[in-house]
Amino acid sequence: MSRARLLSAVVALLLGAAAPLALTGCGGVSVPDDVLTLEGIAQAAETSADAPSGRFGFVMEMALPDGQPLTFSATGSFDTSSARTALTLDMSAFGSLLSGLAGSLGGDAPDLSDPDLWKIDVVQDGLVMYMRFPLATKELPRGKTWVRIDLQEAAQLQGFDLEQLQQFTSNDPRDALRYLEAVGGELERIGEETLHGVETTRYRTTIDLLKFRKLVPPSQREAFGSMVEQLVEESGLRTIPVEVWVDANGLVRKMEMTLSATPAGASEALQASMRFELYDYGKDFEIELPPSAEVVDSSSLES
Repeated sequence: MSRARLLSAVVALLLGAAAPLALTGCGGVSVPDDVLTLEGIAQAAETSADAPSGRFGFVMEMALPDGQPLTFSATGSFDTSSARTALTLDMSAFGSLLSGLAGSLGGDAPDLSDPDLWKIDVVQDGLVMYMRFPLATKELPRGKTWVRIDLQEAAQLQGFDLEQLQQFTSNDPRDALRYLEAVGGELERIGEETLHGVETTRYRTTIDLLKFRKLVPPSQREAFGSMVEQLVEESGLRTIPVEVWVDANGLVRKMEMTLSATPAGASEALQASMRFELYDYGKDFEIELPPSAEVVDSSSLES
């Protein structure tokens, strides 16, 4: 496995895009600090995924093959009752990598080092997604800054059915919690910590990648299982260290994953990590859609 291919696989795993897992809703439960088990960690993930609303933030860091660090971050909110999720993704690290390109393009090429060009806003309303990407605004009709994408129509053009669509088009960051469904090994209680004004208990354990095969829907199990098994075989990456912060109501408040993998034939390991926080559970707030006057439908942009 090449370093580039392994890096792509690592990014997919950390972003939670590798495979959709069904998280079953359940009510809140009290979790005494001294008796939480691996099953309790998995239960906390399910409880958190069923929360009616909340806010989140995550940071992903990795080292490129040349050793240069690359960092992405996002903040946002979710509202289960309206089936809406909103996030702002900061990909300005790409600007630093590509800043020299603008000069070679000449003319009125954008200044790729401008971080504001890499702040991507996304609002998902059920099966409709709205995206605003400043770097691409010049390609839109005058006065339009948002692109509306009907995910159902897009999936039908590609031959996907509705069930597959719903599994693969969620932008809900709580999907990252599904990793906790595959915890294994020993569970270590590290101590207490206050996060966003809430008392939590911090735990350390590992995620067993091969457990995912049993957790994905049967229709995707064979393909996903083969992908993970290949990744494990070629990189030696079987487990991912994870730390989890859980409050007294059984809600995950924070999780951190770190990994190091060395592709076959390489002498240096690839490093990557993700930090994900959830807060303001159950708070009453509204996720608004973009103003219609600023929206253009993606179908009208097709040439």
